[in-house]
Amino acid sequence: YLSIDHTMQFIVEQQLAAAVQQHQATGGTIIVMNPHTGAILAMASAPSYDPNHFETTDAKLFVDPAVSTPFEPGSTFKLITMSAGIELHDVTPDTTMVDKGSELIGGQTIWDWDHKAHGTVTMVEVLAHSLNLGAAFVGRRVGANDFYRYVQNFGFGQRTGIDVQGEASGVVRTPAGSSWYPIDLSTNSFGQGLTATPLQLTTAVSAIANDGAMVRPYVVQKTVKNGKTSETVPVITGHPISPQTAHTMTAMMIDVIQKGEGNGAAVPGYVVAGKT
Repeated sequence: YLSIDHTMQFIVEQQLAAAVQQHQATGGTIIVMNPHTGAILAMASAPSYDPNHFETTDAKLFVDPAVSTPFEPGSTFKLITMSAGIELHDVTPDTTMVDKGSELIGGQTIWDWDHKAHGTVTMVEVLAHSLNLGAAFVGRRVGANDFYRYVQNFGFGQRTGIDVQGEASGVVRTPAGSSWYPIDLSTNSFGQGLTATPLQLTTAVSAIANDGAMVRPYVVQKTVKNGKTSETVPVITGHPISPQTAHTMTAMMIDVIQKGEGNGAAVPGYVVAGKT
């Protein structure tokens, strides 16, 4: 017996197909997970295939991008950086920095996504407007050792342990490796130069929604064999941040939807927390 809710799954597949067509995307993934238990309620990727005709299907489509295809998470990863900064008291939501639109680091220039100078901004505004330079500012305040410790505590660079085949771990370079460079701290802070699967990202961010506790995702709700039922028991895999930090981050993520770049995800009648 699966944890999948067939109504949610149906809606997710419809919405994903519509979004891919609307944006002329090469593909996409949607995961709906209960952040308190780890139960996967819906999970779909496009392009997909008809399992009734698997023998004539391109074998590449058998790979599930949700768990098997790491990608650069980009600005969504700013949630991890900001969580570390707030947890370590290196920044608060009201901490300010001066955003000049670009910055020279280690001989290389990094830019905000819009190539604009935003002036003096708070950390709330850094998330709301998804400022790369703001994330790099937090990353430097946290420092390389603590930054990568929190990245690992949130489960990146390792498998979640979900009960499906072919899960990838993604790649996170650290100062301990010969391929890491000082600029990586800044670019990794806004999700470039490292990779994660959609499931890793979902599991990590779910910790923010679960008072800082991260749980192992699963799709098998229970098994029944010879009349005996075995239920899946939720497993907490770590506490990367405190409940207080989780609540602070949630409030900041609400601002992303209500006042920032994520306003297209607002749902009338609901309070939505998110990150573009």
